[in-house]
Amino acid sequence: MHTTIKAFALFIVLIPALAYAQEPQCTYSIDPATSQVEWTAFKTTAKVGVKGQFTKFTVTAPAAPSVSQLLQGLQFTIDTTSVSTGDTNRDGIIVAFFFQQMVGPAEIKGGIEKVSGQDKGEAQVRVFMNSESELVPMAYQVNPKNQLTATGQLDIMNFGAGQAMSALSQACFEKHKGPDAVSKTWSEVQLKITSTLNKDCSGAVESTTAKASLIPNT
Repeated sequence: MHTTIKAFALFIVLIPALAYAQEPQCTYSIDPATSQVEWTAFKTTAKVGVKGQFTKFTVTAPAAPSVSQLLQGLQFTIDTTSVSTGDTNRDGIIVAFFFQQMVGPAEIKGGIEKVSGQDKGEAQVRVFMNSESELVPMAYQVNPKNQLTATGQLDIMNFGAGQAMSALSQACFEKHKGPDAVSKTWSEVQLKITSTLNKDCSGAVESTTAKASLIPNT
């Protein structure tokens, strides 16, 4: 009888340990091929949005045991000549009258400095542009399919880009007029980053998706 009780007690004690031992240890990584960098800029006094993206960029992040740790090590470089808005003439104007008016190489660089939360939270993204840097907060979340989405907003004027904004506004003066005949180019730009993350749990691999964005538009 005592032997049976002892055996049962031992079994009860071992249950949590057995469950823990069977819990898979996962590693997260980013699939650059599925990542996108998108942005929405605004024109006219009614603040009409104009969407676009960058088609050439690199994203690097060491594999990590959690989403937050993966994001913490993320770095990116964006080729600003790869602007794509669905209008090649507009793309050329943005490159020539905005990005080529800036100091330094034709690229935007940055990385995530701080992350709060796990599958949902906020990332503090350091963005370098026009030889200036700004910390941009971006809200992010990862859905059950491991699809990552991060959104935020930056102000071009915080990067000392007044001259570039002025040149773009002049080049797009007529196109940025609304029904009130007033031309306006907004300095705020909404960002969106999406990407598919790879989740490897002791040999079993799952996928997720991710995108990103930034820039003013015409």
